[in-house]
Amino acid sequence: MRMAAGAMVSTIGGQGDGATRMVAGATGSTDGGEATGSTDGSGATGSTAGADVGDADGGRGVVFLQPGEHKRKPNGILGLLCRLHFPGLVMHAGVLEPAYTWDHYMASPDATDREGRNFTTKARRVVGELWDFYRCEEGYEARANELAHQACYKLVKDMHYEARVQAVVVYCAEFEKSVKKLAARDIFLTRDQYLRVPPNGCANKAKCWSMMVDKWINEDWARQHA
Repeated sequence: MRMAAGAMVSTIGGQGDGATRMVAGATGSTDGGEATGSTDGSGATGSTAGADVGDADGGRGVVFLQPGEHKRKPNGILGLLCRLHFPGLVMHAGVLEPAYTWDHYMASPDATDREGRNFTTKARRVVGELWDFYRCEEGYEARANELAHQACYKLVKDMHYEARVQAVVVYCAEFEKSVKKLAARDIFLTRDQYLRVPPNGCANKAKCWSMMVDKWINEDWARQHA
């Protein structure tokens, strides 16, 4: 290890292109895994939502959300779903590699869940399960799905950035002295140390986790992120 030098109505829409209203409070949960405060398929924890759903639309879409019964914002739920349904290794553009991007989710086939639902791809499942938590006003579904889809590009990118940091936090808590996440960003583990703390979602994806670790310990990558 080394240190480096009370409205329930949400408005989604763009200026001049109409507004999409989402009503928060629809109950339901995700299917296909258990979301916890630790890690999932990527290893990231917590919310990866920087800007909310509409901000992914080049600044044209603006989200006005007041929490519903579940007290969660759309991007927080999308981030959770991205982690929950992390595909692991995906063949994309002729290369087998970890699902580093939203394009990988679009290239990864879905599996039928216990409710008999199959969304054809992991990307469609992530966006589709958003509606287990919200209801969209009829006629605006396509626009809302488009905004959610666009937001996931950044959410997946952020998820992988946080995956390495969370691995450091977990390793230090289990084998060294606990550190805060801010300090963990400047700590780099060895390959063996990273491999000792795979996230829950990679427990059965050892090859995927190993490839992610190999990227982090690459000298060029480490130099760029030091």
